[in-house]
Amino acid sequence: MHAEAGQVLLHGRFDCHLDKANERSLQILRLPWRHDTMEGQFYVTDPDALARLVEIDPHAASAQLQANLRGVVAPRDRYWVDDLASALRGGASVQLQEWAERRGLRPDTVSYVFRREFGVSPKRFRLECRTRSAWRDIVRSACSLTDIAFRQGFSDLAHLSRSIHELTRRSPKDWRPRSG
Repeated sequence: MHAEAGQVLLHGRFDCHLDKANERSLQILRLPWRHDTMEGQFYVTDPDALARLVEIDPHAASAQLQANLRGVVAPRDRYWVDDLASALRGGASVQLQEWAERRGLRPDTVSYVFRREFGVSPKRFRLECRTRSAWRDIVRSACSLTDIAFRQGFSDLAHLSRSIHELTRRSPKDWRPRSG
């Protein structure tokens, strides 16, 4: 995504992405953002005030950001790498070679450009997206971990557990809400 003055890009915890600012006028703010379902590109009323507040109190800046978000930015013309990211995020089994050939691209070029833009390979991106989705299910649902593993496309519970632990440094059971 590309942002301009007055725009904010939001993503939830454990997002697979490459944070980089190509222009000096853009600033990356690392806020304690806990609204994992509120993602995308938004407008904010006073980005300079937000940047100043984050230096003093990141939690207050996060609350101010949530209160001052205005509308979603209309997506710009999509580049093929964005289309590939959407396909990988969608959970469908995307074969990189077939995907590239359908668009008249070389698979090695697709992989190289994707890594350059996102900071990870397409395979890693898909795994991290699937793992993030499974993590959200673990935190929000009462389904068994085995059911979540299969629903999210993991081969078994052990595969899910390794992926969750690698991404979050905690086991799936540690993320389950405590009852009592």
